[in-house]
Amino acid sequence: MNFRELAEKTESYIIEQRRFFHACPELSMQEKETTKAIIAQLEAMGLEVKTFDGYYGCMADIVGGQPGKMVALRADIDALPIKEETGVEYASTNENMHACGHDAHAAMLLGVAKVLKDHEDQLNGYVKLFFQPGEEGPGGAPVMIAEGCMENPHVDAIYAIHVTETEEGIILETKCVGKVYAPDEFDINEWTVVGEPDTTITVKRPATVELTCASVVNRLPDLINAEPGFITTEKMDELKYRVKPLNEYVK
Repeated sequence: MNFRELAEKTESYIIEQRRFFHACPELSMQEKETTKAIIAQLEAMGLEVKTFDGYYGCMADIVGGQPGKMVALRADIDALPIKEETGVEYASTNENMHACGHDAHAAMLLGVAKVLKDHEDQLNGYVKLFFQPGEEGPGGAPVMIAEGCMENPHVDAIYAIHVTETEEGIILETKCVGKVYAPDEFDINEWTVVGEPDTTITVKRPATVELTCASVVNRLPDLINAEPGFITTEKMDELKYRVKPLNEYVK
């Protein structure tokens, strides 16, 4: 198979699907019509689609003609609560917008599905297609995992790509290892930092202790500098502070 040639033949289909999704964006865990449209496309390809109990998003399996590993391909499908003002003919028809490229991700995975399904007898192994809801907020991936998307058969590897915008236009992120972004939540309750007389922690400015504590989590000092008041300190004695992050902010 010449995948480049096959992909080029699918280009117009991918553009059509991307513009359809772009015009009707739906927020995280509310992707009802998006999921319905994806299911319709997958079923038209002859694929059996699995949905999730009480949630949107879906998945489908492509069974190769030869034995081999199981590879999963994932696309996110949710949009952001942003009003679009681009003026393009396929602009959003509601108050949301696919400002992060998930319309492209979903369309590209449909294009991949079309190519692989048409040539499944030439594949070694299996391919799972994941159309994940709720990427812009917590919820989507855990639901799919709880529904068993990574098993039966077990997924050996999973891949995803992300578009990005440059001065030259929209391109794909190719440095995929270690560059997957995702939101998460965590609560920080209380740290106590004790300094020794010959260390910089003896500086009487609470901000020094705040930054020391904040370095425990990834780049939290940036948040402290950008938004004063994220963290409060209680001076216990000359060398000791109790640091109390404000949980309503640090999440």
